[in-house]
Amino acid sequence: MLDQTGMSRIPYEEVLQSIGYFIDRQSLREITLVELNEGILVRGTSYTADRAGYQTTLQSFIFTHEDLERIVNENYERKKQVVAAAVAAALQQQQQQSQKGGLFNR
Repeated sequence: MLDQTGMSRIPYEEVLQSIGYFIDRQSLREITLVELNEGILVRGTSYTADRAGYQTTLQSFIFTHEDLERIVNENYERKKQVVAAAVAAALQQQQQQSQKGGLFNR
């Protein structure tokens, strides 16, 4: 998929992961994705509960090439933060274990 300039490509894997995150955040079901010249059209059904039961709403979103580039970058930053948090937790656990000494970790 081309970026907004039309000169370089954004891998479909990254685009679809980013759109998948958006779909999960919107709690959409029965998803349809359509690639257009302008970008990607996402259509899905959202369910909301009320006193009468569940209400369904058909929602449509168009992601322009600029939008796709932005959400792919946001997804990259989100992944980077998750990895950084995991590394920090592992380092903290390692430090705690190294502070315990002796044969029986006393």
